[in-house]
Amino acid sequence: MIGHIEHGSNFGGLFRYLLASDKGARIIGGNAAGDTIEQLTQEFNNCADQRRTTTKPVKHFILSFAPEDGEVSDDLKQTIATQAIQRLGYVDNQYVVIDHHRQDPGHDWNHDHDHIHIAVNMITLEGQRVDDWQDKRRFEAIIRELELQHQLTQVAPSRQRKQKALTHGQVQKYKRQLRDYQRGEQPQPPDIPISIKLQAAIDAATRDQPTMTLFIGRLQHLGIDVKPIITATGRKRISYQMEGAKPFRGSKLHNGSFPKLISQRGINCDPQRDRKAIEDAVNHQPVILPPEQLINWSEINLSLYLPKELDTEPLEKKKQKKKEKALINQSQLNTINQSSEKLEKEKALMNSLRLTPEFSPDVIEKQEEDTLTIAPIAYQWLKANQTVRYEAKDNLIEYSQGRLTIKDGEGNYKMIAQSVGVDEHKNQQWQCINLPQNSPGLTQKDIEIFTGSEMKDTLRELEQQNNQSLQRRKGRRGR
Repeated sequence: MIGHIEHGSNFGGLFRYLLASDKGARIIGGNAAGDTIEQLTQEFNNCADQRRTTTKPVKHFILSFAPEDGEVSDDLKQTIATQAIQRLGYVDNQYVVIDHHRQDPGHDWNHDHDHIHIAVNMITLEGQRVDDWQDKRRFEAIIRELELQHQLTQVAPSRQRKQKALTHGQVQKYKRQLRDYQRGEQPQPPDIPISIKLQAAIDAATRDQPTMTLFIGRLQHLGIDVKPIITATGRKRISYQMEGAKPFRGSKLHNGSFPKLISQRGINCDPQRDRKAIEDAVNHQPVILPPEQLINWSEINLSLYLPKELDTEPLEKKKQKKKEKALINQSQLNTINQSSEKLEKEKALMNSLRLTPEFSPDVIEKQEEDTLTIAPIAYQWLKANQTVRYEAKDNLIEYSQGRLTIKDGEGNYKMIAQSVGVDEHKNQQWQCINLPQNSPGLTQKDIEIFTGSEMKDTLRELEQQNNQSLQRRKGRRGR
């Protein structure tokens, strides 16, 4: 789930928006007596008038469920809304839970997920104001707890996400262009946002922890004007610009600032050795590198960085087929059996990140089988430990925005799996994503660890403990 909080001073304006006739609004929970805009406004204002020194008594919480959760029942929505606000301290307060239809005329695109709104009066029935200090941070932590408690799709906390999210405006613009392209009103597919291209380029250019000179030269080769600056006082900053757009400060990208390029991405920066490259970059002069050390856009899979609903890869299938056919005729792929099954496997390889030579189709097939075996167990392990990141001696398991990964002790990917929804039993379903260059892949030892009896016994014990804890909490609330 994704949560958002707004606050204000006008209950009337909030209820006019929440109960607008064109939004398919339905009151599905709460403790208010009224059910119309006028009745609710009067009711909430009467309570807020007990403490006129509070000029903004309006609290508006928005909870959006993950698309993978499908259609969420009204009972579960009401339960989650009540638990969320009560854990925030709104126990003796008026509140109303309102469900909106997915077809929303206030947006350029229909929602692909369920969402609810919760209107809360900050003034209690006794006339006291609830302390809302750090509500946003606390609300996010509560959402993570509720996801686990009700077995919903887990979303990584904002501080743990691997890249900066697109703004609402960027998403809406992209969807408009996508719609026009599908209708034939626009000749080209929508441009991928510059921030996504920069993020992907930085990730690719730093994958092998290069020198600052190598990093600068790689980005320049990708058409990115990078400007690293070290001031006389030693302060370091960096910006990135491409396609004539406004420059991006490094701090606006995930681990893209000068200090984090060094501390988090492992770039080796020697002020003496890299001085010429830094000066050349600032003066818009090229940094010349050997061709084998460069990175091309063809090696970067931008679709991995797009939110699922914005991925235009399916729209390019016809063009891709032509490219794939040409590549098949020009490479060793012309030796494979042209059966439809094997051809599809080769197409999947070509659409993914470039693989190391030893990753033959047979090895890829084994990696896919191992991923589909390990992913459900690794995801179950995170849920049992009530976390989205678990670090052990040899493995680091992480879950973020539908992507489940396992890395080794050196930070190399051993497995990448993408959530593709849930089955009729609400079990998460996965697909294998091919690994980046030089990744080790899953080993037989990994298979034995994750499928062994020790893992099964530990999971069973953790789940029993979690269930017992949940029952105790329910018992305390029922007293």
